[in-house]
Amino acid sequence: MDISARLTIRAIRARGLNVTLDRPIETASGVMKTTPLVLVDLETQEGITGHSYVRCYTPLALQPLVQLVANLEGLLTGLILEISEAACLNRLFGHYLFPPLQKESRR
Repeated sequence: MDISARLTIRAIRARGLNVTLDRPIETASGVMKTTPLVLVDLETQEGITGHSYVRCYTPLALQPLVQLVANLEGLLTGLILEISEAACLNRLFGHYLFPPLQKESRR
């Protein structure tokens, strides 16, 4: 397999952010005045860094969710992903953690 088809996870960073909304959102479970987010950066040894976020509905869950994502670093560091596995991680987080890769044209 071509080396460009693999990515090796080097580090995962997770940061919590509780964004105050300009206009509160009314839901069936109550009024949301903030949007708690976990910002995720996943770095690879090949120099590609993916960015994503995970949203939760209550600020009470923000720090536990940050810790959960940060704990994944110990499990995933050094893992070599084939491109199809990277696509699975994108689906897991629901966003592009890894940007879509373009195949090099060979002439």
